[in-house]
Formats: sequence, C-alpha cells, structure tokens
Amino acid sequence: MDLRGKSTIRGLRNNNPGNIIKSNSPWKGKVPHSLNTDSRFEQFEQVEYGLRALMRNARTLVQRGHNTISKLVTKWAPPVENDTQKYINFVCKSMGVSPTQKITLDKDFYIQFAKFVTFKECGKDALKIIPESAFEEAYRMLDDGSLFKKMGMLLLFGGIFFGIYFFNR
Repeated sequence: MDLRGKSTIRGLRNNNPGNIIKSNSPWKGKVPHSLNTDSRFEQFEQVEYGLRALMRNARTLVQRGHNTISKLVTKWAPPVENDTQKYINFVCKSMGVSPTQKITLDKDFYIQFAKFVTFKECGKDALKIIPESAFEEAYRMLDDGSLFKKMGMLLLFGGIFFGIYFFNR
C-alpha cells in the first residue's frame, strides 16, 4: 500500500512509520536517495517495506544485546530526542510486559512492536490508516532471502553433489 501523497503524517507519506533515518542501508523497497524528497528520513515504495525495515531494525538491535523493551526503546528513541522513559512505559503497558523482560523474537512481538512504534512516531490515526494486512505482510517479508534459507539450499545441493560424487567413484 503506497501512502505517499495520501497523508499529512510524515512517517506515512514516506511509507516509513518507524521514521527510520536516512542511511546507506540497502533496504528492500527503499526509494533511492536521489529520488527521496524528505530531508531526514528514508522513504519506501510501500508502507509494508517501511514496516519490514522497522521490524528488521528491531531484530538487529535485539540480537546485538538490546534484548529488553527498556534497552531496545532506549536505543530506538534516545533521550536526546525523546522522552524515552515515557516511550518505554507506553510500549510496556501496551504489550503487557515489564521493561526488563527478555524479548522473544516471534510474530506477536514484531507486529505489536511495529504497531506501538507507529503509534508513537505517527500518532493514533496512523493505526486507522495502515491496515492489519500491512503489518502481516511486513512480517511475512521479514525473512525473504534469509541466511538460513540460503544455507539450507547450499547444504541440500552440497549433499546432493557429495552423494553423486561419492557413489559414482
């Protein structure tokens, strides 16, 4: 779903509800910087790609040790730019978890976290504009081309070739 030109909410008109700052990251569905009309934030072709990037950022941060809501939100929304404690309290209350509870990287976490970040970054009306199906699709796309899938294929083909070589000797 392309929300560019359909909303006055910056994160939505950028299809970037997490307000991910411009970088050299080769996000899937990213609008090239030469065509990006926002001075600070990434733009995506569709909101699902922006939500996918939000989820991938969360996964990367959790895997790097920001594995509680307190640690994750502090990194995501640092105190120099945000009322981080208020953000942490909001996410914890909404998800029904403590700030120090270890994060489980599952579908429920990704979708809930993406919704709460969208709410905090873009306001409550954003969740009325972005359909549930966009969050589901972003989660579905999260592991497209994952290392595990690639490694599985390599192991499969490697095993086949080894078997052919070994048994034809």
